[in-house]
Amino acid sequence: MPLTLANMRLYARQLCLDTDTTNAAFSDAELNRFLNENYIRFRDHFSPRWVWETATTLTGTLAQGDRKVAFGLTTLAEIKLVFLETAAGNTIGSPMTRDDLSRVLTLQDTETAQAAPKIFALQRVGTFTAANIGKWTVHFWPICDTARYLSALVRYEVTELSADADKPDVADGEAYTICRLAGADAALLSGRPMEVVSAILAPVSEKMKAHFTRSVRSINPRVSEEGKLA
Repeated sequence: MPLTLANMRLYARQLCLDTDTTNAAFSDAELNRFLNENYIRFRDHFSPRWVWETATTLTGTLAQGDRKVAFGLTTLAEIKLVFLETAAGNTIGSPMTRDDLSRVLTLQDTETAQAAPKIFALQRVGTFTAANIGKWTVHFWPICDTARYLSALVRYEVTELSADADKPDVADGEAYTICRLAGADAALLSGRPMEVVSAILAPVSEKMKAHFTRSVRSINPRVSEEGKLA
């Protein structure tokens, strides 16, 4: 099983040489932020998780004449597939075809015969209302002909780790990599030599380091051509 947050924090401290319990460079809360930032970015890019949610969960219920439906959840980072269902609690439906929003809206206005929806387009809703931030609207065609339901394969926003017993939703090896990425951040910000940062990141793949844009500059004092400290 993956490491707990408490163990991830301890490992990150060991990596960045911040093990003085009396005069620690970073508080537990600060290290948690480093770990969570890297956890979120890692999960989103390298290890996404997908859940097939029902119309009941998504509020994906359609009535006759509907052209769109607003999914009620505010925690959906991405929608991969949408399915047409015959019951609100089902996740067994036929996948619909994703298309461009402008084409779906045009078809709704020009081809108005009602039938079972076959294609869909997604709209990330823009809003200044805090309670609505993160919601999605699904537009579809044909215009709905009777009561139907939409399920979807979705990726949720990552839930940050907060309690010491929390565990990241990643594989074991990925949890250690997240610790190394966070440890490298902490080492840079605490002024450790670049050799320490490089050693922390040594087991991390070049592709991953490039994605996380780790600094390669030296943090030692710059020396001028005359050999004097700049």
